[in-house]
Amino acid sequence: MKFTLINLSVFIVILIIGVLIYYPCFNFGFLLYDDPEYVMDNYFLRDFSFRGIINLFTNKVYDLYIPITWLSYWVEQSIFKFSAKGMHLTNVILHITNAYLIFKVFLKLFNKSFPAFLTALLFLVHPQHIESVAWIAERKDVLYTLFYLLSILFYMEFKTETNSKYYYLVLLFFILSCLSNQ
Repeated sequence: MKFTLINLSVFIVILIIGVLIYYPCFNFGFLLYDDPEYVMDNYFLRDFSFRGIINLFTNKVYDLYIPITWLSYWVEQSIFKFSAKGMHLTNVILHITNAYLIFKVFLKLFNKSFPAFLTALLFLVHPQHIESVAWIAERKDVLYTLFYLLSILFYMEFKTETNSKYYYLVLLFFILSCLSNQ
């Protein structure tokens, strides 16, 4: 996957628009609906040991088996402690990354930059995504999308180059997407 001047320009525009649109999220706190159970009161996110990582992959929390999402919270807890700003920042970064990956997928599908850019822009600004980005407990949606889009991109690479490393990356990212959202 090549990185060209067009790719860089599109990424910068998506980044600027994404930050402008989702900047208010950085002032949000935790939502008292699911955030306390999933993040603040989640016992498994407090155990910063190898056993803690194993617990993330071997236990359900509130009937959810989403170990990759729990692992992302676990990493954030070690970095940001229980800072809602840091967790919202992660969601915004993931969403902006997803919009850029949409651009890459559509560019590879149709080989036309402008329609691919418009599709990515529509994905970025569409109101349907606000809940997934602005609500910490909905991290599972942006993570699922990230890994799924990576799986699609590497599948496209595999179909053009038939290199087995791309096939294994497709499998890896597809499994990660499945473990991010149930």
